[in-house]
Parts: sequence; structure tokens; C-alpha cells
Amino acid sequence: MKRKALFAAAALFFGVTIVLTFALIVKADYTQWDNDVCISSPTWNNWPTTLAVILAEFPDVTHERYAKSPGDTVNFLNVYTWQNFYDMLASDTVYFSPGHVSPDSEAVFGSLRDYFGNMSNETYRPAIEILNDKTSGNPNLPPQWFMLPHTKTYYDGLGLGSFGALTNDAMALAQSAGKDVTRNSNRRICVIYAGNRRTNINGAAYLGGDRYLMFERWKFAEPLRYTVEYQDAPFTHMGAHVHEFAHVRGFHHATTNRWGPLGDGQKNGPSGSSFGACPAPIEPWFRSLDGWVTLTPITGDSDDADLVYDGVPNNYIINLTRSSDGQAESFLIENRQFTSGYDRWLPGANGGTGGPGGLLIWNIKGSNPEVANAVDLIEADNDPANDPTSLPYDIFRPDGAYPYQKIFDYSSPAKLKFRDGSLSHFAVDNYTANGDVITVDFKTGYLSSNSAEATAMNGSRKLVRDTGSAYHLVYETESEIYYQKSTNGGNSWSGFRRLSSGDGSNKYPCLAERSGSLFVVWQRYTGSTHVVYHRRYASGAWGSTQTLDSNAGANAPLPVIASPAANELMVVYRSGGNLKWRRSTDNGSSWSTAATISGTALNSPTVAPAKTAWGANTTALAYATNVIPNTSNILLHYYNSGWSAAYNLSFGLPGNLSQHANPSVAASGDLAYWHPHTAWDAYDSQYANRVILHKAG
Repeated sequence: MKRKALFAAAALFFGVTIVLTFALIVKADYTQWDNDVCISSPTWNNWPTTLAVILAEFPDVTHERYAKSPGDTVNFLNVYTWQNFYDMLASDTVYFSPGHVSPDSEAVFGSLRDYFGNMSNETYRPAIEILNDKTSGNPNLPPQWFMLPHTKTYYDGLGLGSFGALTNDAMALAQSAGKDVTRNSNRRICVIYAGNRRTNINGAAYLGGDRYLMFERWKFAEPLRYTVEYQDAPFTHMGAHVHEFAHVRGFHHATTNRWGPLGDGQKNGPSGSSFGACPAPIEPWFRSLDGWVTLTPITGDSDDADLVYDGVPNNYIINLTRSSDGQAESFLIENRQFTSGYDRWLPGANGGTGGPGGLLIWNIKGSNPEVANAVDLIEADNDPANDPTSLPYDIFRPDGAYPYQKIFDYSSPAKLKFRDGSLSHFAVDNYTANGDVITVDFKTGYLSSNSAEATAMNGSRKLVRDTGSAYHLVYETESEIYYQKSTNGGNSWSGFRRLSSGDGSNKYPCLAERSGSLFVVWQRYTGSTHVVYHRRYASGAWGSTQTLDSNAGANAPLPVIASPAANELMVVYRSGGNLKWRRSTDNGSSWSTAATISGTALNSPTVAPAKTAWGANTTALAYATNVIPNTSNILLHYYNSGWSAAYNLSFGLPGNLSQHANPSVAASGDLAYWHPHTAWDAYDSQYANRVILHKAG
């Protein structure tokens, strides 16, 4: 009777601010997600041993009824007992359907303690203390709620300040009643406020802090959403508590939709009811930080890796670094089936009867769980939409609507690129499923390109081997120039780096090596002309990009480079209807003025170092030309202190050979005398086909 009189008095003065307050409006950085507020104030990074719960109600909204308007109150359809809160939060292994249901007769899948016991492999079950007294000592009656000094409308009007104001007021009331509201690394507070979730009060937590805020009831309905109370709003299940409690641990929001509780997976449960009764398992990277799952590191290529689903996840992770900006990113691969535990109401699981499951692949940015969206699920259908029709296709399978046998930088529709769009060169290959066991190959340093001209043009060297037997590779993909190396005969590749500046339209790199130094030239089209670039690797580092020609013309210059002797570099490229050259005698620190090679035609050049009768420091240049009417020929020049006259390599060949094109030149021989070798293709009218020809110079 006393409580009813207090409520009636409050209703009579609906909208009038009550003077008494213990509120402290907290100002802090925050992130808002789906109207859930996570306030960044990290203090502790551990799960507490004890969670103390305070139930607080308002003069205008109690656990029994709410003021719809001044003088007009509405009773909630269900009023919840002390035992209802205990069962949902603190019970052990009994709060499961069909033996138990929620106080609204909805299916349940365990308590908050049961959930964390499952997530931790029974290494962690927080002790739950409900600080509110039982009414007449009877757990089957509603508990004695603490009456807050302000209306719910007042707190909701404080915006972000509502979190600090409401929780501080609730803790002050509990403390004045002799309750222990101590907060430290091993003891945190949960304040549950009466009635439905509200827009600004909402659920909220200090990230890595001492408390979180939760709503007693949870109903969402258009068009009013969370702005009003609903008479039939049901009991809030433990999924929402999982979400906010994880914030208290120090885990920020994740971009995971219904696949993890730090995303929208806190809401999982049977369709149409049990909103949040069966939340998704905690995202595996978060679980690994407390040793609840083991992540097997991927340190190199691995064939026939088995991912076994047996209740204890067998997950793999590869830690990489973006070449574009040095940002650490990881890919975590796990086998997720739908047949047990909190997997049973994942998207498409249908209570454990759906499926089959498959691979979930997560991108992890950095190593700090307190950063918003550090965890991001890679959706197999490449659709981040959080809707029932899209979500079941987020999981990778080897068959079905989006079949994958290989997932890599250019797989479709989903791919394993870094978040900034740069290439990871990591691949999950040969994906097969046998029951609950998934077998894959992991490929690191995976070579991939979306360009049909990744290693074009002919005569433009892309691969070299140094004196230490390491291979160095340059190639083009996505209109940028990239470098990788292999120290094990090409079995795996590392050292991935973008050499171009990220501005697009880069093509046709060429590579030379001498004494551990690397020299790369390539071209870029600006929209009206081509630019020729050079970049050098020396003394363990890549130098800055040099511009060798800023206006090489509209036709592709196809630059090539050779190192004929120590400190010597020769670059040849097409420009202005002829071939041009530039020479360096100091390993590319400076260059001679660009000059034209007399009498050369605008065709693809190829160069190689050589030692000839003219001596050392000689460069051999071969190119195709059509300067002789009605035919084409392969011409060879030498450079020592100047360019020699042209040698026509096609001269004297049988008359059935014509249309000579696409030369490539290299040198071989002993240290004293390197012979240039030139190979090219030509049309053979006798066989009506093209043939490969070779001459030693």
C-alpha cells in the first residue's frame, strides 16, 4: 500500500522535477552503436569475480506499472519476482528449456553464469549478488526495488549524462540501505532500471570500468521504438547482459552482426520470441585474450590443416602487417557449426537443425580490444546487411549459393584483402568439409594479381636471383607496382611491398639486380602522357621514387633496365617515335640527360648486360622494328662508351620467316666474355604458324 501511494503521488506530479539528487553527469568519450552506449574510460581489463546487481525504479515507471499520462497509469502484464532475476543471472545449469521457461513463458538457454561457463570451458563463472531484499523473505515475490529520485523521463532527457546520473543515484540508494557497492577489479556493479529500454538511458557501460546499466524489459516496436513503455514488454534475457558485461571487461563493439554478442548477436534466440535468450558465442579473438580458446598461429604455408568442431574451437590466426601504412591486421579462421551450445541460434542455424555450418573468417585490426570495431566479420556474400535474408550467407562453405574452394585477395564475392583495400597475399585454399571437420590449406605470401598483364611486357625482366639464391619479383596488380621475394626457391614469398605511390595507372615494371641491390623502373599514364619512374633497394631499405621522364608521350614507354657493371645502370624506353636512354654511374643516385638512340623505331625494347669485343660495361639492346618496308626485323645495338650501329638479326634467315617481333635478350658465357642471346617470335608461312627463333650475338 505504501508503494502504491508513493506511485500515485509521483503520477500526480508527473513532469515535475524532484529536487533530491545524487546524480553525477559523466562527460567522456563514447561510441554509440544501435543506441547502445559504450563510454570509453578504461580502468580494468579483466573479468570480475563478482557482479553486484541493483534494481532501481522511477516515480513514473515502477516494476509494476507506468504513468501513461498525468493521472493515467497502466499495469504491466507481468511482474517479475526476485527468483526470476536470480534464475536469469545467477543460477547454475537449471535455466534451460524445456524444463524452465522465462517468466513470460519464452524459451531460455541458460543463465548469465551458464553462458560464461560455456564460453570459458568452465574456468569462469561470475558470482552474482542481487543487492535488493526479498519481499517478506520470499524469492517468489517481487524484490524490494530502490526508488530513484527522478522520473524516467528526466533521466532520458539527460542524453549521455543519464548513464552516470542514474547509476550514481542507484548506488547511493543501495549504499544508504547498507548494501555493499564497492567497485574494484574483482567487483563490478550492474544497475537494472524498471520498464522498457529507452532511447538515451538504454544499456550502457564504462569500457573496462566499474559498472553497466541494463533495462528490465525489452520490446522494440515501430513507430515509437524506445520512446515509450509497452504494457506487454517482456523480461530482458541475458544476451543484453552479455553485451554490456563484455564492455566492462574492456571489449569494444565489433562489426559482426548476429555472429557475435559485441555486435548484434546479443539478440539471438528463437524467431519471434526469446529476444536475446541464446546470444552468439563471444567473438573468438576476444575469448583468446583470456585463454578461453587457443589460436594456432599460421607462420607459413600449411597443407591439410584440420579445423575440428567439438565444443572447444580449433582456430587459426595469421598476423600480418599492411605494407601501405604498417598497420597490423590479422585473419582468424574458425569452424562454426550449428549443433551445440550458443551456436544453435546463429543465422541459419534454426535451433540447431539448420546448416551445415562452415568457416567464419574474422579480420582483427591491431591488438587492442578497447578500439571500436577491432573485430570485423568478413561476410562470404560480401553483404554486411543485418537482415534475415542475408545473414545465413555470411558463413563460408565449399558449396551452396556462394561456393568457395579458395578464399584470397581476388576471390568473389568476398576476399581477404586488408581493410584499406591493399593485398594481404594470404589464401585459404582447397576447402573441403567432412561432417563437422573442415580441412583447408593455408598459403602465406600468396602471389596474386587481377591484371592480365601482371608480368608483361616481353623483354621486361620481372624475376631475378641474387648471389644468395633469393628470388626477387616485381609485378602489377590493381594498377600498382608490387615487390615480393622468396628465400626458399619460390615455395613461399614474403617482403610484400607496394613500390608505386598508390595513384593508379602504373604498369610494366622491369627489375635488375647487382650485389644485393635492386633497381626497378616502370611507367604510369597520367591521362595525357606517360611518366617513367625508378626506385632502388640498397643497404636493406627502399629509397624514394625518382622520375626519369615526366613526359614520355602518349604511347606506352615500356621501360627496361640493366646493370652492366658495378655502379652502372642503363635504362631504355620508348618516347617520341624512337628509343631513349639514360645512364647512371653511381647506382642510380644521378642520371645522364635523356637522349635518343639514333635510328631506332617505336617498338618494345629489351636490354641485358654483356661483355663483348668492345670490353666490359657493355649493354646489349634488342628491339623489333618495321623500318624496312613491308616487313619487320629484330635489331641489336651495343652500348659501351656510345651506341653501336644496328645489327639486323633477322637478316639472312629463310624467306618463309617474316613479321619478326617480341625480342628478349640475355647474356651468358664466362666472366671474361658474355655473349648476348636474343630470342623472338616470327611468322612461318610454311607452317602457317608463329615460331620461336634464337641467335647468339
